Amino acid sequence: MFEIASIPILQIDIQKIDLKDKLYQISIQKNFRLLCQSIQQMGVMHPPVLQDKGAKYRVISGFQRILACKEIGMEMVSGRVVPSDISEHECARWAVADNASQRSLAPLEQSRSLTLIEKTLPKHMTIHAMAQQLGLPTTTRAIHQIRPLCHMAHYIQKGIANEYIAIPIAHILTQLSENDALSFSQLFEQLSAGINIQRELLTRCDEIAKRDKQSVTDILESEPVKSILDRYADDRRQRIHYIREHLKTRRYPNYTAMEQKVKSNIKDLKLNQQTRLEHPQYFESDTWHLQINFKNIRELKHSLADVLSRTDAINQIIEQDIH
Repeated sequence: MFEIASIPILQIDIQKIDLKDKLYQISIQKNFRLLCQSIQQMGVMHPPVLQDKGAKYRVISGFQRILACKEIGMEMVSGRVVPSDISEHECARWAVADNASQRSLAPLEQSRSLTLIEKTLPKHMTIHAMAQQLGLPTTTRAIHQIRPLCHMAHYIQKGIANEYIAIPIAHILTQLSENDALSFSQLFEQLSAGINIQRELLTRCDEIAKRDKQSVTDILESEPVKSILDRYADDRRQRIHYIREHLKTRRYPNYTAMEQKVKSNIKDLKLNQQTRLEHPQYFESDTWHLQINFKNIRELKHSLADVLSRTDAINQIIEQDIH
């Protein structure tokens, strides 16, 4: 790799930099305002690297820094200019190495890096060996997971970059129709839920869509879903809770009705706060669960007596509500 430190720093007219040429772009735009403020206060601490292409300069590394300089009204930027005869592979290696030297690369940046390296890789080299040299994912499985990300739809990439779409979920979304993938992406943006909840919502909607012969978009754009999102616009947890409950009710109407009835009847028992009675999961067995929290024997005896005094009512719930 060429020794970038030996190349002098020059003042470059920003208008002569071709920002449309994104061949070597690795970075994603994040915390851009903070970068602008930093450059405004401290200047460009780490000069971009450019390549002389005659009428214009091609950016090898430093896209965000140059954009930030342009944003705050600077006309010139400090940068290092490498000769035009440097190979694309050398430039690609530097682009990845320069970005990786400043921070841990985000998944999308790793994806762009792998794609760029593979695109410019000489025939005698392997992607795995080069990835290892540059600190990129090296296993076949990791490369298979990461490399496609930068080729996904822009709204999925946005979700990955802003961490409201998990990478395994992103791969699932690419298998859906564009409308359904977009609808899920918009929902996940509003919920910012973890991967397990994302999986749950995908599964629930898929099952409802197949049973009711609807599209996922129809389900997610239905009035009940819109109403929940609007009503709890300022409360993410409530949004997640009621969206999950709504989809569960649509998917399992009989089970949900039974669950609500049983929970209401358990609540009517008015057991003390240390005692919790739970119905069998999905009502698929005859085993109920009773949990008693206590600090001493006196509390235990009190809770046990409280439960035993309600055995007839508990038995009525079991016999009438379940059987």
